[in-house]
Amino acid sequence: MKAVTRAVVLTIATTAVVALGSTGTAHALQRTCAVNGAYWWLPDTCHTYSVAANPSGHFVDIGIWPYQGCKFSWKVRDIANNVVVRAGQTGNHNERIYGLYGYYKLEATKIGNGCGGDVSIDNT
Repeated sequence: MKAVTRAVVLTIATTAVVALGSTGTAHALQRTCAVNGAYWWLPDTCHTYSVAANPSGHFVDIGIWPYQGCKFSWKVRDIANNVVVRAGQTGNHNERIYGLYGYYKLEATKIGNGCGGDVSIDNT
């Protein structure tokens, strides 16, 4: 009975991973997300969960960390009005964006084949 239960759980987990990977976009449930460049069936784009601007300093911090030799196209978007407040194409990049009062998310897309890495947004 335990073997059957494990097989069913494994099948469900595998199906969920394949379905998520085939959507083309991974939606993170945190302020960090990863773009995977190793496998063609995994997403080449990610969107972080939204974060409020720092209430006293009115900023968000972003970090872009593609693998060595790779670049990302990225955007910081205001989720209330869909306006892009900052964008770029770069390798490693850290920036504090001032003058913000709403909620923001970071979107990243790999440039080139075999590239991946991580991005993050926070307000601390």
